[in-house]
Amino acid sequence: MEYLGTWPLDFETHLKLMITKTNIIRRKLSPILFSSSLEMRKNLWQVFIIPMYEFILPLFVHEHASTKKDKLEVTLRNSFKSFTGLRKGVNTRLINGV
Repeated sequence: MEYLGTWPLDFETHLKLMITKTNIIRRKLSPILFSSSLEMRKNLWQVFIIPMYEFILPLFVHEHASTKKDKLEVTLRNSFKSFTGLRKGVNTRLINGV
């Protein structure tokens, strides 16, 4: 439940809301994303998506479950693939080099 524009301090809640927010932003920017270069799509991802993931860093540091940390990393990579138009099967090593 959202209270005065803030989300509860729960890792799972933050992650679900960030996925939803990422999908909304991608859908609204889709006309621009389809007609722009890969570099432009990467820049838009850095401007709109990365700041949302920075809010979860304090929870990430104090989270003990490695599966939740892995899920966050996968979600971040998937958002990048979604914004840039890359297939889900693209090797992770290629993305880490970007």
